Amino acid sequence: MASFRQTNRESAPSHMQEKTLEELQNMNRSELMQALLTERDKARANGTLNEETIKQFWDAISPSLNDEQRERMKELLKLL
Repeated sequence: MASFRQTNRESAPSHMQEKTLEELQNMNRSELMQALLTERDKARANGTLNEETIKQFWDAISPSLNDEQRERMKELLKLL
């Protein structure tokens, strides 16, 4: 899965983002939660987690999610 830092560097959809979106869409809730928390921990460790990177991540993935997935992702992003 692409990190927040990678998503931040790529403003337009790319092959990496498409692959990441496919991976996210195929995850169940538990897997999605674990992936998000793993990426959060990595981003905290390297200092790249901030409100702007979270917003850019949301802007990049939200168009590809259905309404239910968007609501769940909003809940998960609040954990960051």
